[in-house]
Amino acid sequence: MIRAALDTEAAPFLADDAMCTTTLAELHLAYLARVTEEEPEHELSWTFEAVDDLVRHHPAIALKLLLTCIARACAARDIGLIAAGPIEDRIAVHGPAVIDRIEHQAKTSTRLRYTFSGAWPQGQAETAICARILRARAAGPDMDKDDTPF
Repeated sequence: MIRAALDTEAAPFLADDAMCTTTLAELHLAYLARVTEEEPEHELSWTFEAVDDLVRHHPAIALKLLLTCIARACAARDIGLIAAGPIEDRIAVHGPAVIDRIEHQAKTSTRLRYTFSGAWPQGQAETAICARILRARAAGPDMDKDDTPF
C-alpha cells in the first residue's frame, strides 16, 4: 500500500494516514539498520528513494515522516544517517519554508536538536537559514561531543 501510494500521485494522502507514515518510518529505520557502505542494496532500499522523493516533493509529509523516524530511532548511527541524508536535503531544498517549524520543535525536543547537530549546510554555510539552524541546535546535545540522548 505504501509503495503504491509513493509510486503515484497519491503520496499527499500519506499526510492523513498516520499508519502509513509510521510504517514507512519503521521500514526506513530497518533499512538504515541493515545497510552498509559495502552492501548498499537491500530489499528495503526502496524506502531510501521513497523518503528522498517525499523530502523533495512533499515537504509537509516528509517532516511528519522524519519526526517519526527520529522519535523511533534506537541507535545513534540511524539518527546520524537521517541527519546527514534527508534532514540535510530537506533544509537544502525547503529551508526557508521549514525553518520556523524546525526552530519551534527544536526548543522542546532533545532528539531533534541532537539530530540537527549532525546536519550540515549544503551550500548554505553563510546563509541566514544556516545561522538559524545553528542557533536552534545550540542548546545541545551535540552528536560529535555528547552521549546519545536515548
